[in-house]
Amino acid sequence: MKNRSVIWWILDIYSSPVASLVLTDSSQLTSYSQHLGIYSSPVASLVLTDSSQLTSYSQHLGIYSSPMVSLVLTDSSQLTSDSQHLGTYSSPMVSLVLTDSSQLTSYSQHLGTYSSPMVSLVLTDSSKLTSYSQHLDHVVRRRDTEFGLVTFQSRQLSVSTKEVTGLL
Repeated sequence: MKNRSVIWWILDIYSSPVASLVLTDSSQLTSYSQHLGIYSSPVASLVLTDSSQLTSYSQHLGIYSSPMVSLVLTDSSQLTSDSQHLGTYSSPMVSLVLTDSSQLTSYSQHLGTYSSPMVSLVLTDSSKLTSYSQHLDHVVRRRDTEFGLVTFQSRQLSVSTKEVTGLL
């Protein structure tokens, strides 16, 4: 575990107010399937492209699981007061929670939270942003791993991967 480093790339665009997000795990990539998931709200459409798990017809809401990742997605019509999220993406390395903007409260005004031992990301709908938080940098660093430096603005998300030896 000491020398083990996992690189998570977050690609494509976060755009508001519909909040689209693409997650890519470089260890899972093939030339044919370039992404693990696309989530867009408020319609709650999700596409997972892992050829070993999904077919072209598997673009429905449901459960995706493998030894590396697991995903549970719930349509907004199924939401309850106790379960106000559209999706939970979790594994020993990462977790992702996406919240439909229609379910947001004054206490929980984020569209998504992405966290792992290496990187943490909070996505906020630009309509909810304050002048203080319109340009956000959120980084969680570990001395013995690599991390993704996540920078996102109201309509853009970009990631660079760097070594953080000796940084905290």
